[in-house]
Amino acid sequence: MAIVYDYEIVTALSPVSVARIFAEAAQETGLFHAFCTPEQLLEGEATVHGTWVRVGEYERGGPDPMLAEVLVDATVWIIFRFHNLRDRIQQASDMIRQVSILLDRIEGDAALHRDSEDLLLVRRLGQLIVSDDDALWPGYRLDILSQSYRRAPLVFPEE
Repeated sequence: MAIVYDYEIVTALSPVSVARIFAEAAQETGLFHAFCTPEQLLEGEATVHGTWVRVGEYERGGPDPMLAEVLVDATVWIIFRFHNLRDRIQQASDMIRQVSILLDRIEGDAALHRDSEDLLLVRRLGQLIVSDDDALWPGYRLDILSQSYRRAPLVFPEE
């Protein structure tokens, strides 16, 4: 079974604009084999390390109800689906690097989670909170983040 992470953003930007910012950041970091267009990201594209990435928008009704209490008005999502047979540590590092860049370039609340189970980070009102779970955030992964943050327990509300 593939590991899937979702990065949810509250933004006035369109999915195309978010995909453009993602593509520019990916070009800078060498995330894709060749230049990836925003249109490709809207359809889904594989990274050099095998992660499938796609950008989209929420239809009416917004995000999953589990996420709604954490991030009320998410408008755009980015899916990171890890390749089962490739290096997951590298794929996770790539994802965190891209998310860190997006946190710098796209204002607004945001959250990164795995399958609506593990909440890795939340940015609310400009404050970045990173889960205090060391299994989710080993030191080398924390070093990738360029933002100031505080660590705290992060859990999804009970259903």
